[in-house]
Amino acid sequence: MRISDDKAIEICKERPNSRVVASCISTQNDVKRHVDGTGYEAILKQVDGRETLQQAKIRKQMSKPATIPITKIIIDELNRWTNAQGTEKVYHFDKRDKGKDFLKDVLSNVWHGKSMSDFVNTDLKESLDTEFNGFYVVTKGKRVIEGGQTYEHRDGVIVAVDDNDPYLPYIIFVSIDDTLDFLKSGDKIEYLVYHFGDRVDVDNGKETIVKQYRFLDDGYSRIIENKDDEWAIVETEGFAPIPNDLGYVPAVQVSNSKMFVHTDGVMKSQLSFLVPMLDRYLEKDSELIQAEVLHAFPKHWMTGIKCPECSGDKFVINDPKKWYFTNDLDTGEQLTCPVCTGEGSIVIKDSTQVAKVPQVLPEGFRPYSSDVGGYIVPPIESLEYLSKDRKALADEIIYAGTSNKNIVSNKFKTATENDNNLKTLEDKIDDRLRNIEMVEIFLTDAVAKMHADYKKSYKGCSIKYSRRLIYKTETQILTDIETAKRAGMPLSYIKQMQIELYRSKYVHAPLELELAIKLTNVENFVGYTYDEVKDNDFISDEDKKYKFYFNDAMESVLQENNDILSMTDAELKSKIWEKVKEYGTGGKESED
Repeated sequence: MRISDDKAIEICKERPNSRVVASCISTQNDVKRHVDGTGYEAILKQVDGRETLQQAKIRKQMSKPATIPITKIIIDELNRWTNAQGTEKVYHFDKRDKGKDFLKDVLSNVWHGKSMSDFVNTDLKESLDTEFNGFYVVTKGKRVIEGGQTYEHRDGVIVAVDDNDPYLPYIIFVSIDDTLDFLKSGDKIEYLVYHFGDRVDVDNGKETIVKQYRFLDDGYSRIIENKDDEWAIVETEGFAPIPNDLGYVPAVQVSNSKMFVHTDGVMKSQLSFLVPMLDRYLEKDSELIQAEVLHAFPKHWMTGIKCPECSGDKFVINDPKKWYFTNDLDTGEQLTCPVCTGEGSIVIKDSTQVAKVPQVLPEGFRPYSSDVGGYIVPPIESLEYLSKDRKALADEIIYAGTSNKNIVSNKFKTATENDNNLKTLEDKIDDRLRNIEMVEIFLTDAVAKMHADYKKSYKGCSIKYSRRLIYKTETQILTDIETAKRAGMPLSYIKQMQIELYRSKYVHAPLELELAIKLTNVENFVGYTYDEVKDNDFISDEDKKYKFYFNDAMESVLQENNDILSMTDAELKSKIWEKVKEYGTGGKESED
């Protein structure tokens, strides 16, 4: 959407979508209080007819954000994708080598000096549950020349650059709390207005804070400021409107799941549907803490009588005829009763106030004297019930959030049951990864199209994260490979099983895994030994020779080349063939 200057100012004044922004903030805070404890006290309210305002205040002081450990367990389970092997990222350019340069020179420095992968595994991963209604914006820095040296301001960091160096696009985060207004249609941001900064305007010694907002649409990036309720577009050097060469707003909302089907812009987290249960848990924990404190510090009571001085009113009149008269107060003014100290009752102290038990009672009556004192203590059964009920609710929340029974059940389970329980967790992780892939692809496209050296040759990217959490053991996979070979399965199927074997073996060694997978692309008859192919008449002698010398040739290539992973498959295979031919013509003793 392209918006005129006058319309942009009108939007800043009127905020036509302010209700959407307010709903975004409310929806986000509902989840955030259970993830980091922000504003959790708002859930703990006075129970009418059960506790006084003072009791409710004390209960709030004793209570803590007890739902944080529960959401931490759920989030950790949903983020198990970070350890899954098999993620594939491909960047398409008109020339193949440009993809490596783009990854090394551009994507390595897009988020506070860190790479796109670091951004995904830190900020984006965490924001999905705390800042899911916020925005990621791709932008460029501002350049200034000082002392003949050019400096580029990038997200608060000043970097020295050459005049001929292209601007380096980078990612910034815009919180929904800093958003003045925005309009979203589907997944596309039509315009976005957010707090850019403040400047101080001094007039006749009086300082005035002038708020500045950045207005992004398909046509321009503008700075609009508000001074004394007067809105104007900034035209000064360095802040003047900049044309948007992309043709669309380079901003994407963190979450891609709508909270309400018919409302664009109000998004939700994977924890949003748990909010009612989490609120209830917070209340139950508060009730249990209060009961435990009352049990540890019980209220002591004694039999007493109404205060004879104030008649239970707790206050008396400052009377000159009374012994407690004071000149500090005016005559007739109220003061706290000095006899009961404002309690309205006193404990029996002398024999004139003791209730006398008659010595002679009618037939059938027995003398009885009630307790004169005791303690008000919640019963143990009440504490046990509250604790048990709270634990059951916690298990229900964790299971609802992860669908993984392995976490909440102590019952012995077979390996098959464990695997089946994890499959439902993989389904939930799939939704999360679709969100992450969408955001990363959008940001990668925007960064490439805003970079002068890559925008013309960039064709797009393919990003796919692995959903698999569990791999079979090496022994199981090797058995499956032998079974597949005997069944006559095609080479492509055997190769994929060999790759799965490597992923199981190098689950915590990413570089070794990357090298092993690369070698499967240059080796022939992957998964087969030389003895299994040497007698096959349908395989050429050249292929048999390549298979026979492959391991020795590969070792020689590794010794001569330090950076195997940077080579293309064709380059690596060519070097291996050179060694194979050398060994096959007498350079190495034949082992036939």
